[in-house]
Amino acid sequence: METIKLIGLGIIHRDGKVLIGKRKNKDEFVEHLIWVFPGGEVGANIEESLKKIIEEETNLDVEIKELVYVRKPPESKINMVLFYFDCMPLNRDEKSGGDLVELMWVKPTSVCEFFTTSVSDKVMEFLRSIEEKKL
Repeated sequence: METIKLIGLGIIHRDGKVLIGKRKNKDEFVEHLIWVFPGGEVGANIEESLKKIIEEETNLDVEIKELVYVRKPPESKINMVLFYFDCMPLNRDEKSGGDLVELMWVKPTSVCEFFTTSVSDKVMEFLRSIEEKKL
């Protein structure tokens, strides 16, 4: 039986922008993965695991608002499920750490200019809603 990796990703936003990070190392399962939403492999308690990873990678304490979307990425070489969460930062002291070497706040719909992998329509719809509401 093949193992399925569960990956939690935080769509962290404030003032109408989202936070993305540049990976330190090449991903062994997804080719050409460079810029990403903060997150990583999570355990059984997905939200608690994700909060810890986000804090390690960004120095941000976040409130996870809701699950935005779940999908299996077509680029992955293994069985992987991505969980995208709507996250609000509770502090403003972001700095890169963990697997990320650089952080950048960008206009939500411009993530496609940085991401080298696909972004689902549902995630793009959520990103547009952030941009329009300037949450």
